[in-house]
Amino acid sequence: MLRRNYVLCALSLMVAGPSLAQIQKHFSVESEESAEHLSLNLTAPSGTCYVVPTTNPKPVTIYGHTNNQQTTPRLRTNIYRQVHVVNVDFENTQAESISTTVTRRMFGGAEEEAGDLYKVYLSEYEQFELNLIYDSGEAFIDLSGLSVDRCKVNAGNADVKVSYMEAYGNQVKMDTFMATVDLGTLAIDRINMSHARHIIADVGFGEMVMGFDAQEQNASQVTATVGAGSLEVQLENPTLPVIVRLHNSPLCKVQFPKDFEEIKEDVWINSAYRENASDLLSFDVEVSMGNLMFLYQDPD
Repeated sequence: MLRRNYVLCALSLMVAGPSLAQIQKHFSVESEESAEHLSLNLTAPSGTCYVVPTTNPKPVTIYGHTNNQQTTPRLRTNIYRQVHVVNVDFENTQAESISTTVTRRMFGGAEEEAGDLYKVYLSEYEQFELNLIYDSGEAFIDLSGLSVDRCKVNAGNADVKVSYMEAYGNQVKMDTFMATVDLGTLAIDRINMSHARHIIADVGFGEMVMGFDAQEQNASQVTATVGAGSLEVQLENPTLPVIVRLHNSPLCKVQFPKDFEEIKEDVWINSAYRENASDLLSFDVEVSMGNLMFLYQDPD
């Protein structure tokens, strides 16, 4: 049975400024005892968006600031099959079009003007499925200490950074971490701290950087597709066993560190590789016209 609730708490204020009035918006979502976990679907067409952990018992809290009268954030919730579904849409009718983004990124056009600012706080006491979609603008996502079963991040044409603070990884075993970028950039720092069994990466014309630090790593299967963009895999721990199976074309560029060797056609392993290792990092990568690079990164 589907039970619908709408905005549980919404507050909009007009604050006088030196020029235009600034609109401040506050949304919060109450916990649902009947739900096993919360599924957050967030769409941000433009502006700047922060996603950070909080000790607030309310599962989701959002603060927004905008000078744009065309921005109309929407929050809808419902309970479906013991899942608390929360849909957040930072709708902006003046968001940058795809053609404008292509022109600006490829031919050096003017930078996108500063837009809306949203801060999304996720409770450390809630168990989440995350689906975060960005069209343009920028986003900073801190998943430190949260409990996330599944995570999807679509950077679109935006510049997005996902990170975990040291010693504050995902509190549960994650099933799948899916990362997608079209024309934008997506950097995922310490992705091993997500404890994801499966990692799926899809790169169009943009850039993706995937970092694995020296902390404890569980075995992960990484499936990646690279079109005309680039995927850079940064390995901080040279003792981490790695195997890479390639499906590439003559139009692409692939680069490995010196200790990698090709044991058979299009199958590469590093010197630390051990079959069936508990921390084995296994890559299956298809590259069309883009670039694939594996490198060892010194710790900060």
